[in-house]
Amino acid sequence: MTATILGVRSGALGDVLLGIPSWQAIRRANPSASIVVAAPSGPAQFIASSVPGPLRIIRPDSQSIADLYLGGDGPAQIDGNYRSAEVQGFGWASVTHAVVWTQSGLAIADRLKARGVGCVVVAPPFPPAGIRAHVSEWLASTIEPLGGALPEGWDASAWIMQPGLGSPLDDHWSRTEVFAGGRFVVVHPGSGSARKCWPSLSWHALIRDLVGQGYKVTVLEGEADGAAVEAITSAMSPQTVRVIRGRSLADVARLFATACGVIANDSGIAHLAAGLGVPTVAIFGPTDPAVWRPRGPNVRVCGGTPGASWPHHPTPSPDLHTLRLAGAAPSPDLVALPNTGPVAPEGVIWPNVDEVIAAISEVFTLG
Repeated sequence: MTATILGVRSGALGDVLLGIPSWQAIRRANPSASIVVAAPSGPAQFIASSVPGPLRIIRPDSQSIADLYLGGDGPAQIDGNYRSAEVQGFGWASVTHAVVWTQSGLAIADRLKARGVGCVVVAPPFPPAGIRAHVSEWLASTIEPLGGALPEGWDASAWIMQPGLGSPLDDHWSRTEVFAGGRFVVVHPGSGSARKCWPSLSWHALIRDLVGQGYKVTVLEGEADGAAVEAITSAMSPQTVRVIRGRSLADVARLFATACGVIANDSGIAHLAAGLGVPTVAIFGPTDPAVWRPRGPNVRVCGGTPGASWPHHPTPSPDLHTLRLAGAAPSPDLVALPNTGPVAPEGVIWPNVDEVIAAISEVFTLG
């Protein structure tokens, strides 16, 4: 029976994407294993396109995965849209290893062991407070029992691959949404948290400067960004500034490939652009770039608050500050992590518009 490695990953777009280098490392160390990942289908399509070999995606709300959180039992539903039209059943008997990156990992590990999984690696989904390591490298440090390790310079080239889509970009986007030819940039003024959003007045000033330089600007609007985008783009001509909303992540990724570059807050969109190898300028405020900066071959970060603990969990918790390796010999790197508590920054450091413009001039291809 072919060994199966199960991954359980909680979090939003950026959280899921930053686990891809670890899955690539696991694949290099286990070339014939079947990998099954439980993650949201939008972000998970990039795992499927970026990790070679047999890999399937399970919906996080499938019965078996939900039961890992609740303690029940039942068959899983496999989402096979991303790798193969042939959907095969999922059974616990084939699962030999599991990687659990969630805040409730220890309880899930117990339930996996009860289902006969021999080796379970459990880790918080981001570095505990007091450990100032980049999230992608933190996750990679937890997969030693599976033989995985990140190579030097792993982010010197694109590490996220485009999902396979058959038709050209022009067939996916109307002429009222994107600019045909010329220099255009993509701007994303939103984020998963309003605390991470650069002020609207700064975005407005930046876009006006970009238009003055001859760029056309495509603004991505998220579900909660309507008011901010309206404030930023009001009184701007649709001949030079256009707003896109309601598009799939795959469509957005393909749009990035045609742009001069992407400018975004600390967000999943910034991680996606950087990982795809697109020139990216990321704007940070209350978060620490050493932990959360986008990784890629052509990235600049402006602002950020070194030593900031947010969004780390604010209180000590065994689930967040302890790693446990079940069913294998303990490793010094995976047990008894220090718990120093959150580190309070003196103040949030936002960049000014001139700093962002300077970063854009360094990384964007003008065409």
